[in-house]
Amino acid sequence: MDTQLEEIKQLFRDDRLILAHKKLTELEAELSTEEKLSVSQISEISVIKEDLRLANLLLELLGDLESWELVAQDEDIATFSKNTTSEVIVRGEMLLHTPITPLLALFSECDLLKNWVPILKDAKCLGRPSIFRRIIHYFFDLPWPVTNRDMVVSAVGIPIPENSSTLMILRSIDEYSSFLDINIPTSEGVRITMNYACLNITYISPNESQISLIARCDPHMSLIPTFLVNYVTKHGILYFLQSVREQCQQYEGSVHQEYVNANPGYYEEVMKRINVET
Repeated sequence: MDTQLEEIKQLFRDDRLILAHKKLTELEAELSTEEKLSVSQISEISVIKEDLRLANLLLELLGDLESWELVAQDEDIATFSKNTTSEVIVRGEMLLHTPITPLLALFSECDLLKNWVPILKDAKCLGRPSIFRRIIHYFFDLPWPVTNRDMVVSAVGIPIPENSSTLMILRSIDEYSSFLDINIPTSEGVRITMNYACLNITYISPNESQISLIARCDPHMSLIPTFLVNYVTKHGILYFLQSVREQCQQYEGSVHQEYVNANPGYYEEVMKRINVET
C-alpha cells in the first residue's frame, strides 16, 4: 500500500489528478474499511477527491445553459445568473479572437492580477503545492454593503485534452489554518466563501479561443439584495470579461508576455497537456 500511496502523491505533485484519482479508486477497492479511513486522512487524498468531485460538477454545469437567466450581452460576451437569496451564482461566456497563450498567462501570473481585474485591491500567492496549483489570497474592492471582503482559495488547473482545454477550479479553504503545509491567514474583515468556481479556457484555433466562467459564492450577508446580483452579473462579470479581452488584445510587448518568455517550460507543459501543438 505504501508504494501505491507514494505513486498517488507523486501524481498529485505533478497535477495528474485524473490518473491519481483512478489509481486511488483501484487502491481503495483492495483496502479494508479501517485502511480506507486511514488513507482518507492523508491531505493529498482528500484534495484529490474534492477536486475531482468539483470538476465533474462544474463540467456538468458548463454543459447546461438551459437553467441560466441571460443578464447582459456585449459583442462576443454573455453573462448569466441563477436566482437565490443567500448566494451569488453567476456565469460568463466569451469568444476571443486571440491565441490561447495570453489567456493562460492572465490567470497563471497571480501577482499581476490586481493590475487588470477591476474588483481586486490585491492578490497574493501564498504558495504553490504543485505545478498548476496556487493558494491565493484575494482582497476585494466591492460596493457597499459588501465592503472589506477577502477570500482565500485553492486554485488548480486540470487539463482536458479531449476538449483542448484546461479547467481551472477555485474553492475556498476557510476551514483550514494550514492547507497542504501552507499557512492560511485569518481575515481582518469578512471572508467571502467561494463554494466553487471555474475558468474553462479552450483552444479553438491558433487565433481563436474561448473562456467560460462559473462562480457560486457566499458573501456572508443575511439577505443578498437584487441590485447586488445585478451588479455582479451585469457589471462585475461583464467588465471582468471585457478586461480579459482587452488584456489579450494588448498581449504583444506586455508584462504578461515577458512573464511567459521568462518561464517557457510552464506554458509549453500546459499546451502539451491540453493536446495543442506549439
